[in-house]
Amino acid sequence: MSYPKTDANGRMSTQEIVRLSDNSLAWQAGGWKKHYKHLHNALHGTNNWRTMRSGNSLFILRIIRPHEAQIYTISADNPNEFLKHFNIAIKCILHAGFNWFMIISPSIMISKTLEGMGLPVSVEAEKGQYRNTVDLRSGVA
Repeated sequence: MSYPKTDANGRMSTQEIVRLSDNSLAWQAGGWKKHYKHLHNALHGTNNWRTMRSGNSLFILRIIRPHEAQIYTISADNPNEFLKHFNIAIKCILHAGFNWFMIISPSIMISKTLEGMGLPVSVEAEKGQYRNTVDLRSGVA
C-alpha cells in the first residue's frame, strides 16, 4: 500500500490530492494523471478558472459571470476535515465578492454546512446528487 506523501505540516502536493481522490472522480475515466492534466490545462489555459486550497482539499471555481461561479471540490481529507476546510473556502469565496455559486455534491452535508453558515441555499436532489445554489444577489436572496 502506498501512503500519502506529505510535507512536515501534513500537507500533500496537489498531485497527491488528485491521486488519492480519484475514486470520487468516477464521473470521468482515465486515472488521476488524466484528471490532473485536465485540471492543470483548465487553470492555465483560460481566465475562467480559479483554485484555492485549504488543508488537503482543492476548491476549483469556474467563473460563469462576474461574481458567479460553479465550485468543484477535490479532497484527500477525511469527511470532518473536509467540512472544516469547505467552511473556510466558502468564507474566502464570499470575501472575494462572489454572490452566487453552485456546488453539486453526492452528500447532503454540503447543504447542511451552507445552511449552518446562515447562507440561503436552495437544494435540488436528483439521481443521488444534490445541487446546492447560494444566491446573495440583492433582492433575490
